[in-house]
Amino acid sequence: MAANPEVAAGLAARVDDLLFAMMRGAVPELPPAYRPEAPLGYWYPAAWEAMGTEVGAEIDILEDLRFRHFLVADLFDTVLLCPQCSRADLQIIRGCPSCHAETLQRGETLFHRACGRVALERDFLRGIEYVCPHCQQRLGARGADYERADPAYACTNCGQLLLEPTEECRCLHCRQVFRRAMAEERRLYIYRLNPDVVSPPAARSNPPLDPGVYRRERVVEPFSGLARLDYFLAQVRKEISRGRRQDTTFAVLLLRLDGFTALQERRGRTFAGRLLSTLGRELRSQLREHDAAAVYRWGEYAVLLPATDARGATAVAEKLVARVRDWAGDRAREGGEPLLGPAGATVGLALFPADGASCEDLLRRATRLAAHTEPVYAL
Repeated sequence: MAANPEVAAGLAARVDDLLFAMMRGAVPELPPAYRPEAPLGYWYPAAWEAMGTEVGAEIDILEDLRFRHFLVADLFDTVLLCPQCSRADLQIIRGCPSCHAETLQRGETLFHRACGRVALERDFLRGIEYVCPHCQQRLGARGADYERADPAYACTNCGQLLLEPTEECRCLHCRQVFRRAMAEERRLYIYRLNPDVVSPPAARSNPPLDPGVYRRERVVEPFSGLARLDYFLAQVRKEISRGRRQDTTFAVLLLRLDGFTALQERRGRTFAGRLLSTLGRELRSQLREHDAAAVYRWGEYAVLLPATDARGATAVAEKLVARVRDWAGDRAREGGEPLLGPAGATVGLALFPADGASCEDLLRRATRLAAHTEPVYAL
């Protein structure tokens, strides 16, 4: 839905006022403050008051200003977010890897030298003495009868002793339970005015500031029009969860531009970045609406194809490589210089669950295949 022009222009003017205040020194920096009910657990009260947005929306606008080089930032903290609802209301759950019970007790441990029993210190205590819970032998001197071992956890349900329990997260907002590795990471910054800024972005000379656009830019990288990498990885993990629940498959592609490094050496990083951005938009136009694509590394794109088998993924891979070749060929004919190598791009394909059970395994598999000099598909 298009933004109300008056609302967008008013927001742009308020952002200008905030930047002017920072230029005058009235607002030297914008640090985050803890606010449990905010989506990320933090907010920027000075920015929120100046912009008049809903709580949390000011963060997306500050990030856009950082991307456009009006602000510089120092890392303040990294928060973990629920992959389902993107909120930071998470509770860490420690459980037993054997019986999955959450009834763990942590404490000092003792090692009985005679019988080899290791247990929590509380299990050895009999009044003021130590008695081995296994062989019932009374323990005397430390070093002769027993030793202190590392602190550990004991499961009160099955009795297992473990050094490290399993860790999961429970979202207190949507009640989703997931492995800690599946949590999204979001960085929070302390923002300051870029010293190179002479004047803020006037509302009349720039596209209106649409709050909906900023919510979209939480998941879209502005320079390429593709998904932000952290959002892309979170989507892959969501597909893994869906695949396990519904016994479905999906594909991940890794597309590497042929000759991109040589192009950067010839034409510079700025030119190479513009090419990466332009070509990214071309590739996105070849995908379905529910597919996702991101710049994975410099000169590489990662593509997520939900509900896609090997045959369908191979057809998409071939279409993307052909589009890269056609695009590079058209530019070469216009400029007289080949922009990319003769292959256009190489692509690796990984299927869930056949080629990997985690996001990292799938991307590692696809990356390894894309390293070949000719297009390779993992069928």
